[in-house]
Amino acid sequence: MVGSLAGIRALGVCCPLGMSFKETAESYRQGERNFVKSSDVIGPDGLPVRIACVFAFGKPRNFELRLQRLFEAAVDDLKSQLPENAERADLRLLVPDWFMENPLREPLQSWILEQFGNWFATVTFLSGKETVFLVELALALQSVNDGNCNSCFVGALDSLMHAEFIDILALQDRLLTKDNPHGVIPGEGAVIAYVTPGEQGINGNLGTVLAAYRGFEEENFRQPQGILGRGLAKPLTLALRDWQPDRFMVNLNGERWRSEDLSFALSASPSLPDHLAGDFETPPLYCGECGVVTDAIMTALSLVPPPDMSEDLSSKSVITHIAISQRSGLRCVGVTERYVGENPV
Repeated sequence: MVGSLAGIRALGVCCPLGMSFKETAESYRQGERNFVKSSDVIGPDGLPVRIACVFAFGKPRNFELRLQRLFEAAVDDLKSQLPENAERADLRLLVPDWFMENPLREPLQSWILEQFGNWFATVTFLSGKETVFLVELALALQSVNDGNCNSCFVGALDSLMHAEFIDILALQDRLLTKDNPHGVIPGEGAVIAYVTPGEQGINGNLGTVLAAYRGFEEENFRQPQGILGRGLAKPLTLALRDWQPDRFMVNLNGERWRSEDLSFALSASPSLPDHLAGDFETPPLYCGECGVVTDAIMTALSLVPPPDMSEDLSSKSVITHIAISQRSGLRCVGVTERYVGENPV
């Protein structure tokens, strides 16, 4: 789908790279990683597991409280960026699929409205198995642009900092360990975007989503019967046909199937610009695997200067392609535009 000219006015971010959008941007720009080995988390090899946490594992031990703290940190960051005339609006919040029927759902919804009702009029949960953050953000931008609403919030919330989730990753042989170099580093986070009309300017929007192209991978990545990557190749082809990127981000997180998926998609799509052909940005290798929040973090990072790269400040905007591959089969390539001269981060 093609996005709109409405914009992202503010971004609240809480993730392993920082407790705010500004901290996260600076950590990414400096190439920092917040990976720790915790003696509270022991892997299948009997050694401490490397994790990417916002709060120390087990502190808080109550998982509901942990989700609340992640969300609250993102809201605090968001509020610090909102203009004085920001309106109360609906929130569409992306969560992991297991959460949709979990007993934690209604208490969290009630807590959000009770604590932040001055900002959020309603809370609608969306399954990360059915959609991705970039698509929902593009839909929100289109809705504001079409006049269906004056403004809205789009967010994502997830955490893998729970013993049960660590055990599941271990059973699925997905944890990064000495014996499994193709595993992931579990993380957590929350991101909330405020979508509004308005022109780019000193007090204007950070950027926008120009388009979000969707696809679906029919092959089972665990036991593919054919070539893995056709599902991503289609949206990537459309994105490269319509927009010339200045940056290219992918959600490679260490899992081998993602590399295979991306390799075929790139070979079956129009060529990337020469300066991007061997220079992908891979934020999950800095922030860890943060579940449904991963591509929301990538979206936020597309609206700040890239790490270890010079940027043409004479340009009015920077176009970034963000390629997303989900284990559920969902594929998406989002195209974001960062307003260079007006971005305060």
